[in-house]
Amino acid sequence: MRDLFLGKPWHWFVLVLIAAVLWWAGGLRLHVTQFNLLITALLIGSFALLFLLLRTTRVGETVTREPLDEDTVE
Repeated sequence: MRDLFLGKPWHWFVLVLIAAVLWWAGGLRLHVTQFNLLITALLIGSFALLFLLLRTTRVGETVTREPLDEDTVE
């Protein structure tokens, strides 16, 4: 299973949690009634999760299936 689901288990838990929160926000129609609140929460949450993912991933840890070839990037 480790080859199929890359990343730490808490990464997958966070993905499920985000999906549940977005489903809940859609049910409350926050994208219509409280748009500024929704966008603010999405931006803050995105930056916080990106920061956590970058801080908890060690250098050299596998995060993609294929190796990134830095020589082909121009």
